[in-house]
Amino acid sequence: MLESGRQRLFTVDFSLTCAASFLSWTVNNLLLATLPIYVLALGGKDNHLGYVVAAYNLSLFVSRPLAGKWSERLGPALLLRVGAGMLFVSIFAYLLVGDPWWAIAVRAAHGVGMGIYTTSATTIASYAAPANRRGEALGIFSTALALTLAIGPALGMLIVDAYSYQTLFVVIWLMTTASALMAYRVDRGGRYGQAGGRTGKLFNTDALLPSLVGFAVYFSYGGLSSYLPVYALERGLANPGLFFTAYAVGAISIRIVGGKLSDAFGRSRVIIPAIVLMGFSLLVLSAAADAWSVVTAGWLFGLGSGVLYPTLMALAVDRSSPQERGSAMATLLGTLELGITFGAIFGSLVVARAPLPVIWLASSFLAFLGLLLYVYQSARERRVGLT
Repeated sequence: MLESGRQRLFTVDFSLTCAASFLSWTVNNLLLATLPIYVLALGGKDNHLGYVVAAYNLSLFVSRPLAGKWSERLGPALLLRVGAGMLFVSIFAYLLVGDPWWAIAVRAAHGVGMGIYTTSATTIASYAAPANRRGEALGIFSTALALTLAIGPALGMLIVDAYSYQTLFVVIWLMTTASALMAYRVDRGGRYGQAGGRTGKLFNTDALLPSLVGFAVYFSYGGLSSYLPVYALERGLANPGLFFTAYAVGAISIRIVGGKLSDAFGRSRVIIPAIVLMGFSLLVLSAAADAWSVVTAGWLFGLGSGVLYPTLMALAVDRSSPQERGSAMATLLGTLELGITFGAIFGSLVVARAPLPVIWLASSFLAFLGLLLYVYQSARERRVGLT
């Protein structure tokens, strides 16, 4: 039962948005460990792996500002349905992939659909949440996404090992269909972010600080998405998906509590230790000598990300007006994806010239630079009375 005086959190729209997003992200994470190996099986080279990740995340980055702009003009629910339709088509195209470059093209189309879909879903979640429970609500929403990381990569490998890649592609298309049907039912009354003559923003400067911090910290995820499966196999981890399972276990175990903590004690008291933990986990990964060390690094990275991600979302919403939440979410998420894209491209450049641990060391360094930026800018804003 809800506590007296607390507004209801699990509305129909919030629950449907969480469930539909859970399915769409499960699809994405079923491909996380399997797609790089599939590209190699199609005759791809090591550098193709970075291109696959970069194509996806660059498409996300390009589509998010447009999604945020049109979300403020037309409402996020309509954009959610558009994104669901694009995913329905692009996921089916995986069944037709026959060479590495076709895989890159399909992955790019998938990224456009996900950019529109996830920006709209996150915006709806922020509207549906009571203001004094926003951190908690976004923690729950992102926990649903983290849960997909717990099951997706390892399950994807199991499906491929037991059946085939074609079976995997059929499974993800059926899941996408179910997600699209749920998305169609969200906000049928058009309550959230209704158009009111606004032109909408492509970029929201109010969300700049959390966006830049997110860019620096999640740069590492580009390298992880591209080269962690290969690195894990080299370190004796037979199922590379277990790294992402450990990541998700860490994220899920702390995410909801972390959202509540940022509501109660302030965003900075959560953001700072979270970045420290993520940077440290990358150092552990760079020094990993066996499978256990790889899994431990994944768990530590998940603990940090589990509270950082929803807290950055809450901070972006805090700093923007209610009418501009769509562009705030698009700016934050798009900049995170840009960081992941650059991380993947960086990994492609490094892998031909240096050992893989160099990727994790450089990513850790950049994460700590992001921490310094946040501490400096927060202190500056306090001095001038902005926070």
